[in-house]
Amino acid sequence: MQNCLKRQFSVSGLQPTIRKSDLSLTKVPDNKKYVQILHINGNHWVTVSNINAFTSKVKNDRVFIYDSMFFNTITLDLKKKICSLVRPEKDKFEFVAMDILQQSNNNDCGLHAIANTVEILHGFDPVDSNFNTRIMRKHLLQCLDNGIITRFPQLGKCRKRYVNAEKLVVKENISCDCRMPSEQTSEDLIKCSLCHKDLRSSSANTKQHLQTSAKTITKLVSFSIYAVCLFVFFNDSVTKIFVT
Repeated sequence: MQNCLKRQFSVSGLQPTIRKSDLSLTKVPDNKKYVQILHINGNHWVTVSNINAFTSKVKNDRVFIYDSMFFNTITLDLKKKICSLVRPEKDKFEFVAMDILQQSNNNDCGLHAIANTVEILHGFDPVDSNFNTRIMRKHLLQCLDNGIITRFPQLGKCRKRYVNAEKLVVKENISCDCRMPSEQTSEDLIKCSLCHKDLRSSSANTKQHLQTSAKTITKLVSFSIYAVCLFVFFNDSVTKIFVT
């Protein structure tokens, strides 16, 4: 499905997620708009996007989450997958769950995720969307047959939009070279002696980071010892000249 949307719309993201249950998503380019459907918690589909979510012209530090079965919490699994996609550069990142139409059963999360993604790609806000849930599957099949994904049919009126459509905002600390949320206990974090950055012991990047820091420290110590010896040598030589 996302490959089909990728061919139709020029936007970052839209990576296949069938084999992307882990954290191996390709990083989206900085300062580029993206939309992505994610499979989370082993049994649920959601849409995430930064479109209309910029708080800075330079960095991506905010993401909108469109979850059709939202239980007033943003799981760690979802946060990790978003961070795998974005790799935030800032140490603070905002996860924003939007107030959207909720599904009426336990089976249609995938349909809603696709429908919300299509709304965003067509320039509409899913917060206003009021899908005709009875014909969503039929519409999707027709789109796939035609090879063009169009907006899902809506009921007569838009949903009532509240003044603040942001249902939940979570500001998370992002740490380590892996740029993941630091929700784990502090015991999982170690501090680099050189840059004093918090690093996650389970991260694949930590060992390389510490090895590089250790080499740098060794060079700095060697240079300091050499400088001290050089200073002592010249100081001693100057002293002998003046004495003689």
